[in-house]
Amino acid sequence: GPFRILHLDHEPGFDDTSYSEPVDLLLLSGNARLNVSTLVRAFRIRQVVIDRSVSRNRSRRWTAAFQQAGVPCHNIVDKGAFVMKRP
Repeated sequence: GPFRILHLDHEPGFDDTSYSEPVDLLLLSGNARLNVSTLVRAFRIRQVVIDRSVSRNRSRRWTAAFQQAGVPCHNIVDKGAFVMKRP
């Protein structure tokens, strides 16, 4: 099937957080106020990548929250470039 990438640099508006859309790669940029638990409910996220434009404090909070939710999270500032093999 298609490889699905979602890039968020602002908080998305959700009418329904239960549709569980599959996302292979969620890329987070900037300093949007994102609710990780809402994103985890709204999407079936395979991998999160946080880019360098996200503040260090926010990226650490997001990384911890995604890891607690059982979603792999790669913070580029801490771990360097991210390489993902397509399924």
